[in-house]
Amino acid sequence: MREALLAAGSAPTSPLSAVSVHSLHGAAARVPVAETAFGNRDPHLMIEILALWEPDDPEPARHRAWAAGLAKALEPEALPGTYPNLLGPDETAHIAHSYGPHAQRLLAVKRRTDPDGVFRALPLPAGPGGA
Repeated sequence: MREALLAAGSAPTSPLSAVSVHSLHGAAARVPVAETAFGNRDPHLMIEILALWEPDDPEPARHRAWAAGLAKALEPEALPGTYPNLLGPDETAHIAHSYGPHAQRLLAVKRRTDPDGVFRALPLPAGPGGA
């Protein structure tokens, strides 16, 4: 993991791109999983890969490739899922792991409070009748 982070950090394709490492230990890891909406309360590091570029960049694919390459290199050591605020709309494979055992409870709240599906900032796992 160290080598992949150093390589990506030394050769970003844009000066706007970044790799942020968040340490989830201490108080965040002491909260019992039943007391929170997030599925993973085990101590761990979260790696946030940010590929950013200017709007007029003629080759945006190279920036996406830089981010995808780092994500792929880190994959063998990664936990399933991700922090829900970092989920993209197409990351359906990670959604269930991100919410852990709380997915159905959150879907029930979502159906009750937002029956028309207006709020879609965070994807939820598909439940009966969709998210």
